[in-house]
Amino acid sequence: MTFHPISDSVWPTIMRVQAACYPDLEPEDLSVLQSKWQYSPDSCFVVKDASQQVQGYLLAHPWQGDNTPKLNERLPERKSEQITGEYLYLHDLAIAPSARSTGVASQLVQQLCEQACAQGYQEVRLTAVQNAQGFWRRFGFKALAETAVCTAYGDDAQLMVLCLSSLKGAS
Repeated sequence: MTFHPISDSVWPTIMRVQAACYPDLEPEDLSVLQSKWQYSPDSCFVVKDASQQVQGYLLAHPWQGDNTPKLNERLPERKSEQITGEYLYLHDLAIAPSARSTGVASQLVQQLCEQACAQGYQEVRLTAVQNAQGFWRRFGFKALAETAVCTAYGDDAQLMVLCLSSLKGAS
């Protein structure tokens, strides 16, 4: 498996993977997902197998404050080359059904954490959906119980945080 920047040609596959992964949520529009990529292309990537088929993707972008980005809402267009944020927000990680239990998710999370550290971020945050809190805890994410989450994410949604300093100490 190899990591690749997202390109225009992989969006149809990303949309198919998204639809397969989120049966409890309405899929986000293509323009919404692309806005995450356009806002922060360095923290968005796909993983491909030996035959160059997309097996998963990850979309993350700088964010600040306690209010999570709303589901199915475009990010604003970049106003400058310097994008600031308190932390990287992992908007979406999805793995094709055929690639589940192969370690692809771990590789994508590790790649994002390395990218976040290289960019000087101290935290990665995400909203766990579809009862995925246990999945994210495996990577060191912890719940931020006092923070409200946009209701569109579902009743079970939970904001979670990974302090990157804890990873540096473990390596």
